[in-house]
Amino acid sequence: MLGLAVRFDIIPANPLREVTRIVAKKSEVKALDATQVRLLRQQLSQDVKAIRGDLPDVIGLMLATGGRVGEVIAVRWQDVDLDAGTVAITGKIIRRGSDGLVREDTTKGHKTTKLTLPEWAVAMLKDRAAKHLPGGPMGLVFPTANAGPREVRTIEHQWMMFRHRHPEWRDVTAHRFRKTVGTATAEALGAEAAATQLAHSNPELTRQRYIAKPNQGPDIRQAPGGFALPPSRPPTSAGWACPMRSRPREGRRLRSAAA
Repeated sequence: MLGLAVRFDIIPANPLREVTRIVAKKSEVKALDATQVRLLRQQLSQDVKAIRGDLPDVIGLMLATGGRVGEVIAVRWQDVDLDAGTVAITGKIIRRGSDGLVREDTTKGHKTTKLTLPEWAVAMLKDRAAKHLPGGPMGLVFPTANAGPREVRTIEHQWMMFRHRHPEWRDVTAHRFRKTVGTATAEALGAEAAATQLAHSNPELTRQRYIAKPNQGPDIRQAPGGFALPPSRPPTSAGWACPMRSRPREGRRLRSAAA
């Protein structure tokens, strides 16, 4: 359009030619390490308000699977196999207009993923199952007090209030739990495994956005081992002479010849 305006002498020049492309800065991927995760889980288990909101178990399953908030609160008991120690991520909870909170039988990535749980997560789910909490018509693992579905915004608000009570976590968003699982999986099994765990079809996306770069380089001591010099022998007294002492002797011989 602006090029056409220049051709018809409506404007003297195309101003877009002087516009430079905006380069978006890539933000650093941040994840919690194992020590931080253990500390967080301990604090959650001791926070009365967090316990009242069922936050320790919800965040626990997020840290065990890498699932999004909406996917974790949509988990049903029929998706859990306590004997096999697995959970299937099969849907998500959303708010849909006049229908209110509903469970969609599809995830954000439109994939159903069966994930193997760590032992501590299996123990947590077994403890919940033993309490026989009413899961409502959906059979949810994390229902509300009225046996209905939870809302993502409610979980995020509860997490925000926990951060206010524990300022050391003020910069940690709920989405960082997903990056934490991606990073831990990549460190143990590689980026391909991390992409599978997070249900990503493109492992490069996982590498760029969900795997934190290590602060310490790898142990490569064996790799440059061939750069070392061969061991040298110390010089012997018979084969070594001080160069500073040899010069005066040569000077005396020259003076004798001149005389």
